[in-house]
Amino acid sequence: MRFAIDSVRQLLGSLVVIGWSETGKPVLVVNGIEHQGASVPMPRPDVVDVFGESAGEWGWMAIFHVPEPIDLADGTVVAIRDGKQLHIVEITTVPLEQQMQASSIFVDFRQIIRDAQEGQAILEIGSRARSGISRRDMFVPKLKYVGLDIMAGPNVDVVGDAHNLPVELNNRFDFAFSASTFEHLLMPWKAALELNRALKPGGIAYIQSHQTWPIHEEPWDFFRFSKYAWTGLFNVHTGFEMVRADHWHNASVVPDFPVDALKGLGDQPAFMLSACIVRKIGDPLVIWAGNPAEIADLNYDHALPVTAV
Repeated sequence: MRFAIDSVRQLLGSLVVIGWSETGKPVLVVNGIEHQGASVPMPRPDVVDVFGESAGEWGWMAIFHVPEPIDLADGTVVAIRDGKQLHIVEITTVPLEQQMQASSIFVDFRQIIRDAQEGQAILEIGSRARSGISRRDMFVPKLKYVGLDIMAGPNVDVVGDAHNLPVELNNRFDFAFSASTFEHLLMPWKAALELNRALKPGGIAYIQSHQTWPIHEEPWDFFRFSKYAWTGLFNVHTGFEMVRADHWHNASVVPDFPVDALKGLGDQPAFMLSACIVRKIGDPLVIWAGNPAEIADLNYDHALPVTAV
């Protein structure tokens, strides 16, 4: 039986394997224990060139969910099960630092911050260090930093809702920053108007969210954003101009039960993250008086995880 593994990537709780095999299906073996994954067919014209037209059906992408990071060099192999026989495959990995390289759009924003004047102010929307991540050190001591979040906690200076920012923040900030928060806002267009109110004229904001990501923080998980979506929030009507938008960290959407209608879906472009840099050019031309709390319960209650002792 002919087969090959092209790449193995370990990222965000999953092992993603791309390869091809004449028969059989890929399995993951960790310390002698087999783990079944979901796989979808992938076109492989390179294999066809070598083995003929029938090899066009040999390609696949498989995803194995792994709850803890695994050492690919320690008791872990990717194999092909052909009937009752396992064929062990040599694997190569993509180093994590290569997988997680920052997008150039984030590099652009960091450069804007480096060029900022001492003492200018920045607002972070969604600053609570729920996962142990605080970005305060990215900005201080050069900038005056204010961290806002819907709940009190580590790295939070002001408790407030992005849909209705405290009036004390009006026209106070030269910059704003938000990461992995806008997908949790029921009305992000209202948050865009509120952000405009907090920024000074000419203020710059960097907003980052997800283009593809599993459902999380339920029931407060409302949106996903491609790089093309941001102009719907930040435009002349909301008082902004778009400086740049991008998406990055390649991903694959793989259904648990592939059917013919979804064939090749895993080979289509998808991205984990999406972001934009926008500039305030004036006051909004529109208003939004709707109150999100009248539509859904916004009393977010995801506290910090409790560490067992």
